[in-house]
Amino acid sequence: MKTRYLAGVVGIISAALAGCSAVPDGTPQEIGLSVTPEMAKCDAYQHGNLVGTYDANRKTIALRSSRGSADIVCSAPGYKDIRVSIVPDEGTGFFSAIIADFGPINYSRSAYRKSVQVAMERAPA
Repeated sequence: MKTRYLAGVVGIISAALAGCSAVPDGTPQEIGLSVTPEMAKCDAYQHGNLVGTYDANRKTIALRSSRGSADIVCSAPGYKDIRVSIVPDEGTGFFSAIIADFGPINYSRSAYRKSVQVAMERAPA
């Protein structure tokens, strides 16, 4: 019994370290978005796909937590378009501590920060 348990634990750790474990789709997440000017239209993209649109009434943008980055692209008349890239917070779980850094991708499923500020620059006249 003890040997089977130990073999199971070793198998799970080995799979995680080898990068063989699948990262499931992220859970929905709302990010508070403070945009200047307030009339700006913003969209969120993950892997080049539109995943969310800014809700000016609630001042939020919805997307899914992911191990990769997300881009928030905003535009408004009289202002330069802006793109803000956000990355998930580092995982705090056991496997995140073991898999410290295998490149720029966070291999644990993490959430993005809870709020983002976007200040757009006026376009030249």
